[in-house]
Amino acid sequence: MRINHNIEALNAYRNLAANQSNLSKNLEKLSSGLRINRAADDAAGLAISEKMRSQIRGLEMAERNAMDAISLLQTAEGALNEVHSILQRMRELAVQAANDTNTDEDRTHIQSEINQLADELNRIGNSTEFNKITLLDGSIYKTEALPAKYISDPVAGNIEIRSTETNAKVVGKPIEEAVEIHDDKPGYVTGSINLSDSALAASPITIDSSNNELTLELGDGTIGTIVLDITAQGGTKLTFNGNASTNQSQADLLAVINNAIANSNLNGKVAASVDANGHLMFTDLSSAGNGSHVKVNGGNALGTLIGTATEVDGIPKNNTLTFDFTDGASGSSSTVTITLTNKVYNTVDDIVAEINNQLASGNYNITALNDNGKIVLQANDAGSDSSITNVRGSAAAPLWLINAQEIKGLDANNQISFKLNGNPYTVTIPDGTYTDRNVLALTIQNAINNATNNGEADITVKAAGNYFVFETGSAGANETFEITSANADLGLATREAKGQDALNADISVQIGANEGQSLSFSIADMRAKALGITSESSGSYTYTGADGSNITAYYSTNTVKNRDKIEYVINVSDAQSASRAITVIDNAIRLVSTERGKLGAIQNRLEHTINNLTTANENLTSAESRIRDTDMALEMTEFTKNNILTQAAQAMLAQSNQLPQGILQLLKS
Repeated sequence: MRINHNIEALNAYRNLAANQSNLSKNLEKLSSGLRINRAADDAAGLAISEKMRSQIRGLEMAERNAMDAISLLQTAEGALNEVHSILQRMRELAVQAANDTNTDEDRTHIQSEINQLADELNRIGNSTEFNKITLLDGSIYKTEALPAKYISDPVAGNIEIRSTETNAKVVGKPIEEAVEIHDDKPGYVTGSINLSDSALAASPITIDSSNNELTLELGDGTIGTIVLDITAQGGTKLTFNGNASTNQSQADLLAVINNAIANSNLNGKVAASVDANGHLMFTDLSSAGNGSHVKVNGGNALGTLIGTATEVDGIPKNNTLTFDFTDGASGSSSTVTITLTNKVYNTVDDIVAEINNQLASGNYNITALNDNGKIVLQANDAGSDSSITNVRGSAAAPLWLINAQEIKGLDANNQISFKLNGNPYTVTIPDGTYTDRNVLALTIQNAINNATNNGEADITVKAAGNYFVFETGSAGANETFEITSANADLGLATREAKGQDALNADISVQIGANEGQSLSFSIADMRAKALGITSESSGSYTYTGADGSNITAYYSTNTVKNRDKIEYVINVSDAQSASRAITVIDNAIRLVSTERGKLGAIQNRLEHTINNLTTANENLTSAESRIRDTDMALEMTEFTKNNILTQAAQAMLAQSNQLPQGILQLLKS
C-alpha cells in the first residue's frame, strides 16, 4: 500500500471534474435554449447557422419591403380613384355642354367647373406622396437621360496651330569621317560593318576602326542618305546608296552589296557575308591567296552635308507655302511654291503627302517629312550643298496650319482652352441642340472673340463637314492662335459613345434576401396635361390616343397652373369643342384605368411575393433552429445523468480520501 500518491482519489477527482464540466454545459444550454453558445460547441454548425440567419433576416426585411410597396401602391391607387371620379364628372359636364339647349352663359359656368377640376388634377398629381416620394407627377416613370460619355477617340487627330515669321532652320550637320581597313594576311581579307535590324538613320554616324572592324552607328531622329564606297586593291570602286529613313535589315543590305560586287570586276574575288555577331565581312576569294586590299572609305562620300532638313512650323493663311531651293549638284536655284487644296487634312501626314505629291510632280529632289508633328523639308542630294531657305507665305503673313486645326467634340465641360498672342483663355459653349452646323460654328466663333480682351481676337470658325476650321484675321495681322485644351476636340465628329448609366426613375422593391432579387415598376404622369385635359398652348391639337387613334382637341384660353407652368384647359364653351372634349376625357379615363389596372396587378403580385417569402422564411428558420437551438428534453436527460455522476464522483472522492487511513491500523499492530 502506498501513501504518497492516492491514485483512487486522483481518479475520482478527474471524473468529478469531467462530470462538473458536462453539467455546466448542460446548465448553459438549458438556460439559454441554444445548442451552440460558442464556436467550440459546433464549429461547422455555427458557420452554417450564421449563413442561414443572414438569409432569414434578409427574407424578413424583404417581406417588410413588399408590404411597404403595397402601401405605396395603395396610396397611388387611392389617388387615382379620385382622378377617375374627377374625370367622370368632367365627362358629365362635357356631355352637358355639348347640348345646344345650353346658352353661352351656361357653358361659361360649365367651363369654370372644368377649370377647377383640371386644377385639382394637377394638385393631386403634384402632392400625392409616400414617404416624401411624389407618385403621380411622372418622376418615377421611365428614366432620366444623362449625357453620353465617349469611349473612343475622334477619328481625326488633333494638330496644334503654330506660327512663325522667321526662315526655317536647318537641322543636321555635315558628317566628315573616314577610315581605311587594311589586312594583308595571305588567303583572306576581312573588313566588317556592325549591322542591326533597325532603321538606318543618317546622322550622327560614329565610325570605329579598332581591331580592323568598321562600325557605323547610325543615330535616331535625323533623315538623310548614306553613301558607302568600297574600293578594292585593283582600284575598282563600289558605291552603295541607302536611304536612312527606310527600315533595312541585315539581309537587305547584304543583298545590295553582293549584287554590286557581282556587277564589278571583283566578282569571284570578294564576297560579303554577315557573321554571328552581325558584322559585315568582306572575304578574299582569290586562289592566289596573297590577299586583296579592301578599302571601306567614308571620307569622300560622307564628307559633305547630307542635305538640309528644313523645319516648317506652319502653312500660310492662304494655304500657300513658298521657299527657295538651291540644287547642290547642278548649282541651279529656284523658288518652289506649294499650294494646298481647299479640303480637310485630318493629320500632319495628310499634309505631308500632299506636299510630296506636288514636289514629285515638279521633279524637285526634296522630301517633306513628319517629325513628331512638325513638317520637315529635306533636300535629298547627298554629297552636295543643296539647301532650302527663306520659307515664307504671303507678304508679312505669319504661317498657319489651319486645315489641320479641325478638331472634333468638346471637352467634358463644353469648354475650349486656347492662347491668343500668348494670353490664355477658356470659353464655354452654351448647352443646347444645334441642328445647323453653321449656327454652332458661329456660336463658337462669337464665344472665342467675345472672351478676349478689347476685341483682340479676329478668329473665324467655319463648319466643314464633320469638322470646324479655325482661321485667323486678315493677312499681315500679327496674331498667334493655339488650341491648348487637354482634350482639344471640337464639334461634330462621329465617335463611339456609350450612355452613362441612366438615373433609374423606377421604383425598385427589394423582394429577396440577395442581390438582383428586386421588382421594378413605374407610375405614369397622371396630371392634367399628360391626360390631355390641358395643353401648353390654346387652340387645336392632335395627338395619339391610348387606343392608337388620332384625337383632335380644342383648348380654351382659360389657364391653370401646374407648379410654375401655365397650361390651357380643354374647351367646352361651344358644342363642337365640348363634343371633342368627350373623346379627350374618354381617352384620359382609359389612361387612368390602364394605370390603375397595372398598379392593382403589381399589388396582387406583391401579395403572392409576401406569401412566398413567409413560407421560405418559415422553413429556413426551422432548419436553422435544428442546428442552433437546444432540444430541451434531450438536454434535460443529459443534465440528470451528469448531475447523478457528479454527486457519485463527490462521494467516491470522499471514500478515496479515507482509504490511506487503513495504514494506521497496520502501524498500531
